[in-house]
Amino acid sequence: MQGEHWKDASVPQIHFRHVGARGTPAAVLQKLNGQVAAILQNADVREQFGKLGITPLSMSPEKFAQHVRSEIAVYRRIVKQAGIPLQ
Repeated sequence: MQGEHWKDASVPQIHFRHVGARGTPAAVLQKLNGQVAAILQNADVREQFGKLGITPLSMSPEKFAQHVRSEIAVYRRIVKQAGIPLQ
């Protein structure tokens, strides 16, 4: 990346994710998600992300799990079509 900011890299999306270890109680995940979502709504935080060309978004743990499953399916097809061997 030559530029100083993500927006200079011509990358359409960057994903920053927080995850818990398998077996983390749902209540803990919900609380963590709620706290991060609240932080991402803070005007100062949004301004700092904006300076980097980042639009912070938040989603529920359930929606995130659905998104990950969808992404796995997409990349599984790409790997298969490209004939990339699994290691």
